[in-house]
Amino acid sequence: KFEDNVWTPVPAQDNSKLTKNHAQVWLALLNLICDNECRQRYKYDSFRKATVLKLKKYLNEVLLDQLPVLGDLQRALEYLTMMDPPEAASKSSLVLEQLPEMTDALRRTNWTEIAANQREHVWSQAEKDRKEELARLAETYQMLDLDHIAGPPKCGQCGKPAAEAVLAVQVGLVLLA
Repeated sequence: KFEDNVWTPVPAQDNSKLTKNHAQVWLALLNLICDNECRQRYKYDSFRKATVLKLKKYLNEVLLDQLPVLGDLQRALEYLTMMDPPEAASKSSLVLEQLPEMTDALRRTNWTEIAANQREHVWSQAEKDRKEELARLAETYQMLDLDHIAGPPKCGQCGKPAAEAVLAVQVGLVLLA
């Protein structure tokens, strides 16, 4: 039997002993079938009734001795046996139809035209095109005015504020000349 996430051999005298997993399944079925709220939401037709009634053959004295609360489940199944399910005519007349608007729009799209446009404008490797793209990108970031987020500019090598770094480089160039 499968207990505590491990398959274990069981002696013959314990073969009919109920495991935790089986007990949880039986208790879940008890709640689903006997709970008033669940009964109101689950409408029986002949197929559902026949499917639920298949449980009767598994309810025996040994099981009821180990889980006495399953007597309520047994009574509910007996009541269900006598119940006549409503006919199919009483089903809801509501019909839902899915409208594939996005799929239709994607099918009408001219993908070869989009691919040619992407190849020409996005994936082109010309130097001039790359510089134009970088210029447009720089304009975008300049319009966003992100300087207040990044703080004052600093030198990447020495970490000094940019104005001092530029002055140091200029002084260094003057001294070299």
